[in-house]
Amino acid sequence: PERVRIEEATAALLAGDRRRSEELFREVLRRDPSHAAALCGLAALSLAADVPRDAERLLRHALRQSEHLPLAYRGLAPAFLGLGRLAEAEAATRYLARIEPKSPQTWVTAAGVAIRLMRQTEAIDAYERALELRPQEAGLRMSIGHLQKTLGRRAESEASYKAALAMDPGRAEAYWSLADLKNYAFRDEEISAM
Repeated sequence: PERVRIEEATAALLAGDRRRSEELFREVLRRDPSHAAALCGLAALSLAADVPRDAERLLRHALRQSEHLPLAYRGLAPAFLGLGRLAEAEAATRYLARIEPKSPQTWVTAAGVAIRLMRQTEAIDAYERALELRPQEAGLRMSIGHLQKTLGRRAESEASYKAALAMDPGRAEAYWSLADLKNYAFRDEEISAM
């Protein structure tokens, strides 16, 4: 019965209107204090405000309502990272991959944890899995390119940035990333496109 409010609150969160999002999630929780999606929404707001302890508390409460809630595990991993509890973040991500392997967000979460654990190759693999599920997501290709650059795979990095531009020709970050390779020479048609 709260679906419309949850969707409205989530849309506000994604639009960056944290105040409105929080109001809507709290409104749902006043009517149903154990509403798992509203708890996860408030946890997302806590993570955005860099308060991982509150996010963990809210997510654990949500998991008491629904033990296998992927949304909660997607929030727990970054909450644990924020608290410096890397082994727990990794465990949450592994469990998430078992219960929701067909969600691109699962693999984005896994990549974030792998990056924090200094496992860049594993992070690239996770982003690649996300890209298989959402092939036109230029941001995923950019993330792969950044990791390839970090690993010194310049040609692969350049190809990833160009692939991101093919998906989204207006993505200024891709041009900036190519320029940041320091010795990339833009062709005339790339300069015109910019």
